[in-house]
Amino acid sequence: KVERAWQDIGPGAKVAKVDRPTARDEERRETLRAAVMHGDEIGNLPKPRPLIDGILDLDTLAAVYGPSGCGKSFIAVDFGAIVATGGVWQGVTVAPRAVLYVTAEGAHGMGDRLAAWSSQFKDAPNLDNLHWLPSTVSLYDAGWADALAYVARELRVELVIIDTLARSMAGGDENSTQDMSIVIGNADALKRATGACVLFVHHTGWGDTGHARGSSAFKAALDTELEVKRSGGSITLKATKQRHREDGQQWPLRLEPREASAVVVRSTGPTLSDLRGAMRDTLDALTKVDTGSGASSTEWRRATSAGVSDRTFYNHRRDLLALGLAEGFSDGKHLRYRITDAGRDATTATGAVAANLAVRP
Repeated sequence: KVERAWQDIGPGAKVAKVDRPTARDEERRETLRAAVMHGDEIGNLPKPRPLIDGILDLDTLAAVYGPSGCGKSFIAVDFGAIVATGGVWQGVTVAPRAVLYVTAEGAHGMGDRLAAWSSQFKDAPNLDNLHWLPSTVSLYDAGWADALAYVARELRVELVIIDTLARSMAGGDENSTQDMSIVIGNADALKRATGACVLFVHHTGWGDTGHARGSSAFKAALDTELEVKRSGGSITLKATKQRHREDGQQWPLRLEPREASAVVVRSTGPTLSDLRGAMRDTLDALTKVDTGSGASSTEWRRATSAGVSDRTFYNHRRDLLALGLAEGFSDGKHLRYRITDAGRDATTATGAVAANLAVRP
């Protein structure tokens, strides 16, 4: 119990009731006194140290989020594996560091994903620095959060991946600011205990709302937020928040089938993986309307599905030309379009391509 004393506060003043500080109170005050900085001393604080330069830093909270099936867990595995082994991520040299990946969901598929990632290299990479925890650990529970921090510190990890946030706050409501603040506080404690980057994998809401699901307190606490969007085989990774650098940077990626799974690689433009669904229909429409002399853009547009908007059609036309599946030519007066031999071959191979890419990140 707090000790109390009675003290006069001036001539004629009423007697006021005040707290007599305990030893614990004095300890806290001394801690704060020692932490106070003056003037330009604030500039002496260390700058964030890069984990993957330009995207993730040590001693930070981060999240990669997107709708179900967008590839966010594939990206998280890519981050974890490249940090654990060292190497180059999208042109950036990464130093090897220990990693702990907490697979609160989808643990049984991680072996295939890691094998696919390793298959990119001529010599099998050394994965000793990559540690897996195929279990749900609730960061809503201070006891379990403290146990996770203890294990992470024992392993000397510098990247902790929590996949996913929703499965790692059992008993809490991700829409509640109060509950989310508890999770954030425990994640901060994990970060302080290890000096690591703590990276959450998280979902968007129903209908792909364009922002992470749950309380806005989550984004407010993050140093880095990465959004994942997927269209066919193409993926865009975008930094929607960077506390320590300019945000908005984007990385074009794609999922490439390997082994029994797929791997994230850099994209240089549309690929055959995109030739599915509506884009396949747009290419088929050109085949039907071209009777030997090609088709005008208007004729091609009219032959496409009524459900394809003008904007989508023009995007499809651009990508089909870039892939070399269709080509434009002049008939002497007007620009016309026709399918190429590669386009005809691709339409017969698309079913197999789509089947190979039918993976659910």
